[in-house]
Amino acid sequence: MSQSVVNCPRRRGRVFPEYKWSPEKLARWQAEIDSFGQRCKVVWLRVCPDLIKDHYNWFIMIEPESGDYFIDNPNQD
Repeated sequence: MSQSVVNCPRRRGRVFPEYKWSPEKLARWQAEIDSFGQRCKVVWLRVCPDLIKDHYNWFIMIEPESGDYFIDNPNQD
């Protein structure tokens, strides 16, 4: 005797439909994201040449507020 497979319908829509942001809040959030990205890019362009030359294919984490960076060799045992 074969077992029947129950296919539940996929639920489509928002995970939390009660949380809706206004267009102003969405625009403010997007502006914050863009501003953060620009600050990060400025720091990256400043430290990139030295880091890529000396530490190619390493993990590099850059703190955009202070410009500090941390590097780790992924091949180190």
